[in-house]
Amino acid sequence: MSLPSFLLHCGLGILILSAGLPQLHAADPDGDPLHIYVDFSFKLLKTNTAGPNPGATQTAIDDLCANANKVLDQQQRGWRIRCVERVEINPTLPPASRTFYTGTQILGNGNAFHPNVQVVGMNNWYQWYSQLDANGCAVAPANFSGWANQTTPAAEQAVTIKYADQINDMFTTAVLANPVMFHYRTDVGNAYVIHGSNCGGYGMFPNQNHASTNFFLLSTVGDLSFFLHEMGHYSNLEHTFATKEGTAGVIGDEGTALSDTLQDVWDFGTNSPLLAEVTPAPARWDSLAQRMYGGNYSTLNGPQKLQVRTMASIGDQNFGASYTTDQIEKIWLVWENLMSYHKGADPDSTNWLFSEQQMDRWSDAYALQRPIASGRMWYFGGNGGFIRFGTAQDPYLSIQSANAAASSGGADIIVGRPGSYASPAANGASYTLSKPVTIRATRAGAFSIYGH
Repeated sequence: MSLPSFLLHCGLGILILSAGLPQLHAADPDGDPLHIYVDFSFKLLKTNTAGPNPGATQTAIDDLCANANKVLDQQQRGWRIRCVERVEINPTLPPASRTFYTGTQILGNGNAFHPNVQVVGMNNWYQWYSQLDANGCAVAPANFSGWANQTTPAAEQAVTIKYADQINDMFTTAVLANPVMFHYRTDVGNAYVIHGSNCGGYGMFPNQNHASTNFFLLSTVGDLSFFLHEMGHYSNLEHTFATKEGTAGVIGDEGTALSDTLQDVWDFGTNSPLLAEVTPAPARWDSLAQRMYGGNYSTLNGPQKLQVRTMASIGDQNFGASYTTDQIEKIWLVWENLMSYHKGADPDSTNWLFSEQQMDRWSDAYALQRPIASGRMWYFGGNGGFIRFGTAQDPYLSIQSANAAASSGGADIIVGRPGSYASPAANGASYTLSKPVTIRATRAGAFSIYGH
């Protein structure tokens, strides 16, 4: 049985492909040629006092993955996830402790963290932190004097995050040192679900040692935007804002590296730098309110007005005191961006987005650093370096180079950058793509391949 192939009839017309239109594809062994899958194993951590997170049922996990795929489909790159395993684990480790915050820590906002020694036993972080509030979320312990001595909510938040980071480091060390006990796998992604109710998580960024970073932590499977946010970190996406300590108004990693992502601000409730309330509202506030909520600023409730003023502070930093329609769309992308802390502020998940360049970075993470995807994306067209690797950063010059690099099993996807490209064949001849592949365009625009 011969493999299917595509023919580009180069003297007879042009091939044009746009995102949102039916894609050119051939069958692959997975039975789904349109998508590349990343598989996840969900591990439910029991504690020494309680069972697994009661909300993390098989049905809830299945629903989470199905809804995550709806959002990933909106990005129009072909990525999807599969939740292939749910397992309950109860790690048992000998008593141990770790010292936190010996000496004075200086936070980004200038508040000093007062001297204190905090010892946390290994059994405590099965509940994620050594002390939980009524909802199961993290709070600093009562004797954690640095918390009580902070003078602002922003400083309190920063102390909690610093405290959490060190516990995350301890958890990482334990998992990697005891892979069997923690049911740690390298052939799929590992999602550890701890106790709590939508109160945080921790995503490991990839590096060249995939086995050392192959997991993230969740406190719930009931919050879709939260799951996608942590999966974004797992797929090498940074926050859109600046620093985890809450220093606002500084260009974040995404805002620096990705030209389609605006400089964001830290937004954790009322701690963002906000424009003061004025009456009547400036015209640009109304424009943002209409894009975000479908009505003028004066018609919104208090939390909605807070969101509009937060986004207006971003707009003013970048564009001044008036915005064009295109500039409003760029601000809106930050608000809807799943790597921001505005994520989920819009309850309509059909609006949630990763930017085009974020999806490029996502693709390259699985091509170069996380060898667990069911296939690979090969890019062609656009700009790139002197040496082309078929990555989003350094795409091939031609579709035939991408096809030559693709696997023969039909599991790979070729992504064309917007543009018009000459066919590799001349004088009316046909050029055959000899391997079965799916061919996609992106949201950025169509590409065409024309004859001579």
